[in-house]
Amino acid sequence: MNFLYGFLVALHVFVCLFLMLVILLQAGKGSGLSGLMGSGGDMFGGQGVEKPLSILTAIIAGLFLVTTLSLSYLSTQAPSSRSVTDDIKSRTAAPTSTTVPTPAPAAAPVQQPVATPSK
Repeated sequence: MNFLYGFLVALHVFVCLFLMLVILLQAGKGSGLSGLMGSGGDMFGGQGVEKPLSILTAIIAGLFLVTTLSLSYLSTQAPSSRSVTDDIKSRTAAPTSTTVPTPAPAAAPVQQPVATPSK
């Protein structure tokens, strides 16, 4: 199970990076990075490289969805999985053994008799 989870994480990272690359290669309103490859009209037909890139984007997006759902399922099925909030709950639920002593009330100041100056 650990090997499968690690493999899926590595595959997911690769799919994410590849999906970003394919999306950046597509032409937007300003022709995008696909304009760097030339017209491409003769090789791929009238639409150039846009049609194969859009199909590749859909395939990679589907793979991204599958790896995301698989990782989510595997992370909830792991027997030793703990949440960060579980750790916080266990800290707050445990009684603290050290108590803060309350300070004793301050004693009233002792007044000294005022000496009157002699003339």
